[in-house]
Amino acid sequence: MGSRFLLLGWLLLSSSILSRAESPKLVVLIVVDQLSADQLLIFNPNFEEGGFVKLLSKGAYLPQVKVSSLSAYSGSAFASLVTGTTPQNHGIVSNFWIDSQKNGIVSANRNDTAYLDKNPRLLASTITDELSRLFLGKSKIGAIGLNTDLLTWAVGHSNTNYSYSINPVTGDFVSGNTNNSSVWVTEFNSKGFSQMYKQREWGPLNDLNSYYESKLGLPSRTTPFLYRFAEPAGFGNLFQSPFGNTLVRDFAVAMAYNEKFGKDQTPDFLTIQFSLKSSIKSSRSPYNAESEDMLLRLDHELAGLIRYFEDELGMDNVLFILTSLKNGGVAPEIAAKNNIPAGLFSGRKAVSLLNLYYMAAHGSGKYIETYHDGMFFLNHKLLKEKGISISDARQQTADFLIEMSGIKQSYTYDRLINNPKGVPSLITETFNVKRTGDVVIELEPGWMEELDNGMIQSRPNASCGVPVIFYGAGIKPGALVKDCQTIDIAPTICNLLKIPYPNGCTGKLIPEIIKVD
Repeated sequence: MGSRFLLLGWLLLSSSILSRAESPKLVVLIVVDQLSADQLLIFNPNFEEGGFVKLLSKGAYLPQVKVSSLSAYSGSAFASLVTGTTPQNHGIVSNFWIDSQKNGIVSANRNDTAYLDKNPRLLASTITDELSRLFLGKSKIGAIGLNTDLLTWAVGHSNTNYSYSINPVTGDFVSGNTNNSSVWVTEFNSKGFSQMYKQREWGPLNDLNSYYESKLGLPSRTTPFLYRFAEPAGFGNLFQSPFGNTLVRDFAVAMAYNEKFGKDQTPDFLTIQFSLKSSIKSSRSPYNAESEDMLLRLDHELAGLIRYFEDELGMDNVLFILTSLKNGGVAPEIAAKNNIPAGLFSGRKAVSLLNLYYMAAHGSGKYIETYHDGMFFLNHKLLKEKGISISDARQQTADFLIEMSGIKQSYTYDRLINNPKGVPSLITETFNVKRTGDVVIELEPGWMEELDNGMIQSRPNASCGVPVIFYGAGIKPGALVKDCQTIDIAPTICNLLKIPYPNGCTGKLIPEIIKVD
């Protein structure tokens, strides 16, 4: 019996390898933080031919793919993308959660202060895990970006030497694998590109009158915008400008060339993360000149990136997937100008009010452990000492919260585990029995969240969608109007690569975009 299964496995593997010529030699997953479909539509007239225009006109375009996570932490959405399943199964409900059994905070991808190379908290396999497993670790798995968090999910559980982010203090590209000492990386860093870009100024790429901002009736600018980066210590502000994306693009090309990605019969996978999130406070609107300028400059970088891979490998050997993890939402002040109901919710203030409520009824103490990412965590130890039922406290908390402005609905842990009927699917799909808080809230449409550091962020809801573009090997061009989720990306990529789906995959193949010979 055992030998029969071994023979079957060998035949399946052999068949997969023999048909590999029809599959891409390289998959390039491009993740653009804060990108929305309306930006692609509105700014399209100013794009060049080889970037977004090429992807949109020659690729398969899905403009509003539902994000498969309620968390505002983009790593949760990325984990859903690469595993093909929701946080309910892969476990990354946020960047941290409280373990009530251990009575402590658990980080999603860190052990104390160090990032985890291989992450045991991701409970499902990823596309790259399956690729690495099938080809016995010979596939090169790469990840490059500005956000170290995201790179953890990009490589999954794979042991890779090709994961790099930029150190915001030194400006160098550094690997999560301390054993990596590639000569070409040292040479790249020695050229001092970060320092060179830091001496530059960021002004508009085109005439300011050609930008969409000038058509919105906003207060006119007497002079074009101009920003400098030389003064602040470190490189953090520089990397949240167009120059950060340029550095990532240049390093990605250098790595692909030096490490020979896509150059043999074993398929490789490269994730590249860009951002449209600027350090400039005035760029809160996704339609102002700074935001448009970042996108136009990224369009140029994408054109060069696509051209490089197609020239090196041939257009039939590379599969590009471009998407976003979440868009930036509409700032409350902008919504107000358009008479759209909106507001800001503060978890910190909600915790303060809840603690006052409990202290008035049960005496002094910290009854609410913390609020984080739509979840309220109760102090189980104190509640037990006071003789208060955890279930009763959850219900009281939910009832109190539902009266607060901006909260559309609140759900107790008990309801989510025992009686989820009628609960929106996005809530239940993000619920993980061992990691979700005691009470989960859903904000009203148009409301955003004010963080403790004063930053404003949007929260995903059932209407949140991101653009997804497939382009290249095996893809049938055209816009597709279909109800899809980001968890559908993984099985579609796996089908094109002819490899098994991730072991927890609940997403569905998108057959309409696949070219049939």
